Amino acid sequence: MLPLHVYGIWNLLYDVLQVWLRRVQSLLLQKKDAVQPVVNDALNALRGHKQYKDKHIKFISQTAILEFKIGVPDRGRSLFEGILRDYPKRTDLWSVYLDQVHPLPL
Repeated sequence: MLPLHVYGIWNLLYDVLQVWLRRVQSLLLQKKDAVQPVVNDALNALRGHKQYKDKHIKFISQTAILEFKIGVPDRGRSLFEGILRDYPKRTDLWSVYLDQVHPLPL
């Protein structure tokens, strides 16, 4: 059981994007396959944020980059294709996606 002060800190940091990205990164570095539930939890936590759309896109794209670099590249590709399907006019996302895909063999 965690001490009460840890729960208090978690409540303060619940909707902070970097906390969720660090959690995803640690799971990928440990080679654990439990990334998807953390991604879903993060998106639910960020949903209450006033800048949800921006944080949502940033979180998914950063998670996809982590998947490309230290996880399963196909999952990263799938995450990018999902946000590009929803936001096809976001050229910044397209350039990040192409930067990640280019060094990988097709």
